[in-house]
Amino acid sequence: MHYLATQMRDGAMDSKEIIDLLSGEVDDKGKVEDPASPPTIMFKNPGDIIFDKGEAGAFMYVIRSGMVEIKERNIVLRTLGEGDIMGEMALIDDSPRSTTAKALTKCSLTPVDYRRFFRLIQKRPEFALHVMQILSHRLRTLTDRVST
Repeated sequence: MHYLATQMRDGAMDSKEIIDLLSGEVDDKGKVEDPASPPTIMFKNPGDIIFDKGEAGAFMYVIRSGMVEIKERNIVLRTLGEGDIMGEMALIDDSPRSTTAKALTKCSLTPVDYRRFFRLIQKRPEFALHVMQILSHRLRTLTDRVST
């Protein structure tokens, strides 16, 4: 296995660590501090659209609780749950949303804007590796589905 793949696997971040990292403030040493004020938390009910294909994306989201369905037209691409992130591509390439995200259950989400996303990548490089691992896994999964 290549060094980068080993580092990504060995340094995998669990759900709680992702939620803590994306919900708190990050100090200059990359450690999560308690925010001066509580993080913004969005609540969604089953059936609520979190973002729609074609919209501009100013935030990615971490799912604190609940289940979210990611769809393209009427095709379910994946179902996400606690600790998963979604909408990260809009922050990376500044393009409109490529899918629709819909709450399947009651959900709580923390939105993360570009400024915070970029600061996390600077201060916690393993977070950047985690996002790359997620993108790679999602691309491979879709490729496998298309080729079978």
